[in-house]
Amino acid sequence: MGETLAIGKAHPLAVGRYPHTDEPRPVVGVRHGITARLTTSAFYELAELAQEHAAADTGFFGVWSGGVLFEIG
Repeated sequence: MGETLAIGKAHPLAVGRYPHTDEPRPVVGVRHGITARLTTSAFYELAELAQEHAAADTGFFGVWSGGVLFEIG
């Protein structure tokens, strides 16, 4: 649609999994409960920006955007 959204509090990023392949399924909240799936190439570009973070006794990879840390893996 040609719209650009900044990932953040108003447009959160969530990374689920496709049930049959276990591949990542990244989506961004757009508005009114509607989500948009990131293309595979866009997700890989995002993954290149990820940094490792510690949480409790585990670690995860995440990216900061709009002052919010989003876990991507």
